[in-house]
Amino acid sequence: MERDIARDDLWTKEQAQAWANRYWQIRWDKSLSRDQQREALLAHEKEFRPVRDVHINERGNTVVHRHRDADRYLFDGDDDFHAAGWLQFDTNQDAWYYGVWVNPRLLRTLSYCEGDVYLVVCPDAEHYNAEIKAMCEFHGEGFEMIACDMDAAQSLLLGGEPKGKATVYRQDRGKFLIPTEKLV
Repeated sequence: MERDIARDDLWTKEQAQAWANRYWQIRWDKSLSRDQQREALLAHEKEFRPVRDVHINERGNTVVHRHRDADRYLFDGDDDFHAAGWLQFDTNQDAWYYGVWVNPRLLRTLSYCEGDVYLVVCPDAEHYNAEIKAMCEFHGEGFEMIACDMDAAQSLLLGGEPKGKATVYRQDRGKFLIPTEKLV
């Protein structure tokens, strides 16, 4: 899966437009039954996909942008993905349509949002740490879960004055950083 996302192939603007036009032609074809439309869209999805964008970000890392018609569970459920060293980076936006992962071994980060996949490839540990720090700044504290009693649950869900007892378990983002003594 990662090799597919990291491919450096590019489509011309005309090729990308033709691919998109074919998608919408299938999507709005009223002569197809729902099953026929679903099959045609699945076949179209398996066709070669363009890299939308490859650029260098402000931290000096290469960003590859692709699109995948799936949800975040494509990554969460992939055993090879986890075996390669990918770890979930918790955010307050995590949902079936949004997720972030990091890989300190490969010096990469991956973000998925509504089909858009952004793979950030860092040239060295220093650039990787800078990327992680920027992600922490952008996403704020990541929490894994909140344990609370019923009063706190009502207060959290309905708003108003805080009541009850709640404990927030936060993700240790330090585990994503490469120790500085390894950078020397």
